[in-house]
Amino acid sequence: MRKVLTLFAMIFATSVGLASAEPIRDFKIGDWNVGSYSFTGTNQFSHCAASGLYRSGIMMLFSINNKFTWSVGFANNQWRLNKGAKYDVIFKIDNYPPLTGTAIAITENQVIVPMADNVELFSLFRRG
Repeated sequence: MRKVLTLFAMIFATSVGLASAEPIRDFKIGDWNVGSYSFTGTNQFSHCAASGLYRSGIMMLFSINNKFTWSVGFANNQWRLNKGAKYDVIFKIDNYPPLTGTAIAITENQVIVPMADNVELFSLFRRG
């Protein structure tokens, strides 16, 4: 799973404008794999990522970079998406009203949903 998280985090980071990354530290929290990453060949912080794999086969990933830009990603080996295609998504967090977003295919089986720079939104996901 560590290799999957690292690979997905590197693809994910590259898709949001970061250079390739190297793991600084990896650990688990419950069923989630978490890691911090540096820019390749440096000790400069690049981003953090956390991923969880659901019984449906969908991996969910959260990432925040060194500019505090954050994103949510999803991956499933069964998907056959067109790279660059956009998909409307709806997030349902606990008992809060649904939130909408746009997922962008970064590979044939992975999407990224850039999230707004909004403390309230970030807190909602953090608590959910």
